[in-house]
Amino acid sequence: MKLMSYEIWKFQLPVKDEFILEIPQVEQMLSVQVQGSNICLWAIVSTLLDAEKYKFYCVGTGLEFDAIGKSYIGTVQYNGFVWHYFYEKIA
Repeated sequence: MKLMSYEIWKFQLPVKDEFILEIPQVEQMLSVQVQGSNICLWAIVSTLLDAEKYKFYCVGTGLEFDAIGKSYIGTVQYNGFVWHYFYEKIA
């Protein structure tokens, strides 16, 4: 029996209403933070499983959006604005 192998990976995130990333299967989304001049996501991923598609949402404070079925990852302050990131796995 082969044990599952996990690593923590970093992904750059855009400031964009919605976007899709194809990344290794995520065990856990850890954090969204600003590093240097980039917004980054850190996640625990499985390096033995195929990549999957995840849809991400970047929502500014005070803006309307449909939160149903989406998981919160984190909030960052970037270029004078506050952005809240959510995601859902695409089936």
